[in-house]
Amino acid sequence: MALLGKGALLNWGGVLPKHDFDYNLWHSLEHMPERMSVKGFFRAFRCVGLKGTHDNDKYFMMYDVKNKDILSSKQYLNRLNNPTDWTSKILSKYVHPSRAICEVIKTKSLTSG
Repeated sequence: MALLGKGALLNWGGVLPKHDFDYNLWHSLEHMPERMSVKGFFRAFRCVGLKGTHDNDKYFMMYDVKNKDILSSKQYLNRLNNPTDWTSKILSKYVHPSRAICEVIKTKSLTSG
């Protein structure tokens, strides 16, 4: 699957185990729809590590964006810097976050034959 944009936001980390259900509920019902409403966001993915992955590294998210400038846009920064109460509650349970803003140099669709 090729990326649609020229930028990507990568985010990975974990959640305190007893808050997994709440985290996934928040991520699906509030976070993803909120991010996808930002102009220039094309797609978002959330992946869960294989069984045995350390809790600190359990989740990986990728946001496919038009270009990396979207991630410094007024609309995006406003959402990022003004979290909802639910977001603040959930992020207090998020551990070992890592985040990277990337510029896509090349992308290619892989097809099975």
